[in-house]
Amino acid sequence: MPKLEDLLFELRMQEKTLERESKRAEKEHLALKSKVKKAIAEKRIEFAQIHAESAVRKRNESLNYLRLASRLNAVGSRIRSAQSVQNVTKELGKVTKGMEKAMKTMNLEKMTVTMDNFEKQFENLDLLDKVLQDTMEGAMTTGGATAQVDELIGKVAAENDLQEQLEIMKAPEAKKETDSSKTAEADDLTKRLQALRN
Repeated sequence: MPKLEDLLFELRMQEKTLERESKRAEKEHLALKSKVKKAIAEKRIEFAQIHAESAVRKRNESLNYLRLASRLNAVGSRIRSAQSVQNVTKELGKVTKGMEKAMKTMNLEKMTVTMDNFEKQFENLDLLDKVLQDTMEGAMTTGGATAQVDELIGKVAAENDLQEQLEIMKAPEAKKETDSSKTAEADDLTKRLQALRN
């Protein structure tokens, strides 16, 4: 069986590795973000979308590495808490034996000191439990990939005064949507006219 100290050391090393991987993925995210900026400036929306998708993927990868590192940290905290609880339990055993001796001699002063120690050990247990609960709280949520891509493209355009280029690139898509809605409206009017004639 490996020692608890060795396990804690190994967990800490794995946590640091995951944190490094997270930083590397974040660096790649920033590089891809600058490619998005360049593509928008050159009015190449397809390239901007491709780079934005890759940037979002790298950002999510970075966050996933951080989540894993956080989980390893939580496991380490649990092991340390378990170790502390074990130590407190040993102390409680000693206090209980002291209590038995005090009860036999009925020395009130010793009984008071023993009871104070007993209560202190329970306070330590409560504190450890609270620390453990606080460590395990919290979670992160992420939105849909398409919304993230659009949001990133819009953000990069806004940060670099490229909103006009972005609007120009999106204009053909908006024109198609407007044309299709006009066609549907015309079809509807034609049907109404034919209904009135009949």
